[in-house]
Amino acid sequence: MSFDPVTQDPPPRVPGPSLESAAIPSGDAVMNVVFYLPGGKAPAPVVVLLHGLPGEERNQDLAQVLRRAGYAVLLPHYRGAWGSAGTFSFRHCLEDIDAMLRWLDDPAVRARFSLDTQPRRLVGHSMGGYLALRAGAGHPRVSTLVSLAGPDFGIMAEALEADEASARATAERFENWVAGPLAGTSGAALVAELTEDPSFFSLAARAGHFVGQRVTLVAGAEDNYVSRERLEALQGALVAAHSPAALKTLPGDHAFSSVRLGLARVVLSALGEAGP
Repeated sequence: MSFDPVTQDPPPRVPGPSLESAAIPSGDAVMNVVFYLPGGKAPAPVVVLLHGLPGEERNQDLAQVLRRAGYAVLLPHYRGAWGSAGTFSFRHCLEDIDAMLRWLDDPAVRARFSLDTQPRRLVGHSMGGYLALRAGAGHPRVSTLVSLAGPDFGIMAEALEADEASARATAERFENWVAGPLAGTSGAALVAELTEDPSFFSLAARAGHFVGQRVTLVAGAEDNYVSRERLEALQGALVAAHSPAALKTLPGDHAFSSVRLGLARVVLSALGEAGP
């Protein structure tokens, strides 16, 4: 590119960049979303940027970088999260992503926001990274997946199912996160959802579904929640199933708090250029 989207503004575009809100139906409710639109005359490729649990870190700095690079960036709030109607659950989040992808393919939506018809790119952090992989695996309308410190919820569910004390502690931790931003659920309900059917949430069990997609896993060397070793194991499972997967490590914590510019460069590299 003729400029560095991580540190520089792009040349002027006509029409210029904009920020727009929208509502996406999913199940029996509607999700609130925000679109970072790059402007310009050519329809833009789309990145869906998925937040974690509960989503205090929305990675809006990455949205700005990706918009400068020419992407239209969709930031959703799942059902029951941060003011979106409905009930929050992990299964609902997966359904919500499928609803987003179908909505993005609506000709009226593409015309309204000037979006191209390329397969979409999913980028997620923590739970959002897991959701990107689980919802995007083998999806015909998803070409590229980037998981930033995203765990395999299937492995987590198996561990919680086998250890009652750990399940109680995790439910308490979830409860602290759920109290304000998430509706219609509880820490205990989320743990129960995971342990009811660990195989449903397993990424390793779906390792062969990623064939033909670009997958990048990003680890934080000082991450106290999702270790590099866990991501190495996931990468190994994908590669063993003939699903190419890259693993990048940055010297940061779970939120990559100290390496935001480095994180932006890793994400841009994983996604590739947006085009004209």
